[in-house]
Amino acid sequence: MDHVVKGSSGNLPQEGKLRVLQLITLSETGGAQKVVYELIRGLTDRRRKNVPADDVMVEYEVLLACKDSGALIEWVRESCPEVSIVPLRYMRREIHPLIDLRAFWELRQLIRCFRPHIVHCHSSKAGILGRLAAFFTHVPVTIFTVHGWSFYGMSGLSQRFFVVLEKWMAQITNAIVCVSKRDVEEGISRTILPSRHELQISESGASSLRAKVIHNGLPLGNGEDGKTGNLAKQQNELVREAIAKHAVATASPDLKQLSTDFEKERPFIVITVGRLAKAKDPWLFLDLVEKCANENPDDLLNRVHFFWVGDGPLYEEMKSEICKRNLDGWVTLLGERQDILSLLKQADVFLLTSCMEAFPIAILEAMKVGLPILSVEVGGVREQVESGVTGQIVPSREPDVLWKELKMLLCDAEKRQRYGVASQTRFQRYFSVDKMLQEYEELYRESLTNIGS
Repeated sequence: MDHVVKGSSGNLPQEGKLRVLQLITLSETGGAQKVVYELIRGLTDRRRKNVPADDVMVEYEVLLACKDSGALIEWVRESCPEVSIVPLRYMRREIHPLIDLRAFWELRQLIRCFRPHIVHCHSSKAGILGRLAAFFTHVPVTIFTVHGWSFYGMSGLSQRFFVVLEKWMAQITNAIVCVSKRDVEEGISRTILPSRHELQISESGASSLRAKVIHNGLPLGNGEDGKTGNLAKQQNELVREAIAKHAVATASPDLKQLSTDFEKERPFIVITVGRLAKAKDPWLFLDLVEKCANENPDDLLNRVHFFWVGDGPLYEEMKSEICKRNLDGWVTLLGERQDILSLLKQADVFLLTSCMEAFPIAILEAMKVGLPILSVEVGGVREQVESGVTGQIVPSREPDVLWKELKMLLCDAEKRQRYGVASQTRFQRYFSVDKMLQEYEELYRESLTNIGS
């Protein structure tokens, strides 16, 4: 079944397919990449059958372009064999004028060859080079999804430069999508996006730039990720790891007896998923682990073990810091994994310590499997987590305050259960991939029909 966009045909192609170029800087395992993957999978999925008779039928031809290797390419290659993939030789996150010029030229040639109706850019570098290339090749519609503004985490001249750059780029963009209301507010305050009044006008098509919030979404499903092998054999992986680490830390001579004791009173598993990079603030995570290890208040909290799932530039540094602080018995770095949902199912609490986020996919994954959330105040987290209902949002970044909230969750099984059920319900209601796809398809249609208006 072909895909559907609402309303009159306008500038939609009358014959053939609607060609969409999905462009992102890197193909790594990350939240933005998961959004692009779900978009591609949804747009090319012919099994969606609930089509009202008066809707305009649109079939999509999607091309993915990104850095030349990584998880995203593998996901698309495995699940969407009909999608063409163009690895970009010169695309990279770092700024390098000569290489960036080559990347721009590479994109320009690609767009001339593919002739897309829509270029949909994701992430900062691809957002800048992709929009420029689309402008100079006269692409009908250019859309940019902000997965966190490029100037976040900057200050001084660097920040001012990127704010000005985003303003310039907005002038050649048909629509800017923010994944959180917080990013819209930031865009308005920096005058990158139109004012609230102008945004309201744009709903009638009177403004040349449209800005819209489309929250990230994931498939509802049953919490499986399809890459876990025999899930039953893995259910106790984190518990076994916690037992083994505790045995080493306490120099226990009887691992079998220790395992029996832990099985009687299962250890608490606190889990984080994310790249080991500055934006995720793994140092605050370690400070919290250290607080837990040093306080050692009673037998109950002696059985807490922390897991970080994800790779990144700080991986080796974190390993060294864990050894330096003597935290081996309390924390395990699992590295990059493809069985995220299976690991989350084994945990008791999901923890987020990031200092920069937009609308974290990791929180949606935790909500999907029914985990209570403990998060610092960052990005659009308040749009995901209802504090006091589905988890706790902590305004402070002090380890003492975080540890106090975590203790209360670990010591209250009824609250964890209640938060977890509410978390899963909220995910199912507001953050399905179908809802996200519908909103993006509506934006595609509106942007095409507004050309020249």
